[in-house]
Amino acid sequence: MLNAQRIGTVSREFEVGEDGRALTTFVQSRWRTSGHFELDGQGYEIRARGFAGRYELLSAGGTVVAAADHVGRRHWSVRADGREYRFHRESLGGRAVSMVDSDDRVIGSVTAGRRGQVSADLPGMELRLRVFVVGAMLLQLRRKRAAAASAASSGG
Repeated sequence: MLNAQRIGTVSREFEVGEDGRALTTFVQSRWRTSGHFELDGQGYEIRARGFAGRYELLSAGGTVVAAADHVGRRHWSVRADGREYRFHRESLGGRAVSMVDSDDRVIGSVTAGRRGQVSADLPGMELRLRVFVVGAMLLQLRRKRAAAASAASSGG
């Protein structure tokens, strides 16, 4: 199980670990649209594209390694290396997402906690893609919190 936990109370940094050992640190940008991490000496950036929940995982050279579409919506997906990983949010306001196979059977899950943590059990997905899914979820949650705060402060 992959876990991302905020480092400190107001930090934009998250320790990402598995089975009790730290693997990387995911750092969100100031503007809620991107973040970066390093695995095995390779740098990666997660970048939002538009406002429709599209995220891309880019290598240090700027090559798109994976893309996620409609993150945060009821149905969304990740495409990488010629494969598609499909996700289904379990409830309208829920923070739990199931990874499903071609027959819509649940084969994995991603759960977001209330204090800026995300846990992911994504069998068959390589590590950089699992960190990408977790990072995209963290960025999407941050966007939602910022939108809710903005709406509350404007009275609507």
